[in-house]
Amino acid sequence: METSERYDRQTRIAGWNQKKLDESSIYVIGSERLSDFLLADLLSLGFGKIYRVGQSDFFQFQEINPDVVLDQADEKIITSPEADRIITPENPQTIVVDCTNDPVSKFFSSRVSKIKGLKYYSASSSQNSFSFTSLKHEGELMQYHQETNCDQGLLNSMICSAILADEIRKHLMPLKTDLVLPEYEKTMDEPGKLEKKVIQIGAGATGTFAGIALTSLGADVLFVDYDTVEKSNLNRQFLFYNSIGLNKAKALAEKTREFGSGKIGFLEKKIGPNFQPKGFDFILSCVDNNDARIYMNEASTKSGTPLLNCGSSISGCSAGVYSPGNTACLSCQVGLSEFLEKKNPTKRAAGDCFNPSLIIPNQIAGAFAIKTAYDALKGNYSSWEFQSGLGVEDTAIHHTCFAGCKNKND
Repeated sequence: METSERYDRQTRIAGWNQKKLDESSIYVIGSERLSDFLLADLLSLGFGKIYRVGQSDFFQFQEINPDVVLDQADEKIITSPEADRIITPENPQTIVVDCTNDPVSKFFSSRVSKIKGLKYYSASSSQNSFSFTSLKHEGELMQYHQETNCDQGLLNSMICSAILADEIRKHLMPLKTDLVLPEYEKTMDEPGKLEKKVIQIGAGATGTFAGIALTSLGADVLFVDYDTVEKSNLNRQFLFYNSIGLNKAKALAEKTREFGSGKIGFLEKKIGPNFQPKGFDFILSCVDNNDARIYMNEASTKSGTPLLNCGSSISGCSAGVYSPGNTACLSCQVGLSEFLEKKNPTKRAAGDCFNPSLIIPNQIAGAFAIKTAYDALKGNYSSWEFQSGLGVEDTAIHHTCFAGCKNKND
């Protein structure tokens, strides 16, 4: 059955109850990037009924998940009576999320939600920061959000919407291990453009979001992946709704061409020890195995090409950069040498899915990877980490390789 396959990777999480999400109803207010990514998250996770107050064609929302009832109305909330007319909950469990940067919309949507006793979230983003809260209403929101009356950022919207989707899930379907984050704000500068040549290894979950960001920012991208799209990928790789059975690199190239004007290509292959990233400004690792990371680390050292690496778990993710001559190599940063010593010869076959996985940490990891590239271009070498319930932390990478490392070049 397609429905069970679609949610297979998330229903493997202990305590997960897909029925609670299926029975939910949510109002998403907004027409910009923050609401776009939140809507994609909610659709992918399988929230039952979604009413969007606003409209956008950034993604093919109606195609993402046929299991979800989705209505989009090209409206804005500019008065209290209008908010009262639009927000008509089916039950007291209905959630309202204002994803605009408009203080008027937030004022009236929060007022009506409070009167009707509904759970309410307010979120905003810019190219310099993002914030969300479930604790403040009406006038309090004006003092809380710093991103009002400005354009929304791309990376900040990706990160904020994913964390917000995580918190909404916790409200409707709490797990024993959850830490609730009722409000959060983070300053994070992001690029307006990133017109560089990038070879991206991996076109799966994290690769989907990294690819969206890169192409949207004007990069030339070559996607490389040997795997094919399966139904169990769809709770994270939402662009592949009509790509079952196709090669992932090819499918992602076709889907992301519409986001930017850069050159987009693909290779259906698996990288090996002879990997050579000639002519690229960055290598981007969006893989889920250390064999490939080892090959990329060695290629980065030999070619001098900076390597961006990201990874994710059920509840968190991270990304960092290896810049030859400026930072420790990837092996020293994440312990690839230990992996080599303990390496299990058993290989994962293409398409095999053993571990639980969610869209949320993969989305954030993809955004983090692009942020590390932006920082590196300015001479700032950093790693970024997210943990559910705790938020985002960035750390400067100052250290060099360990003594004896064959990649040591400092």
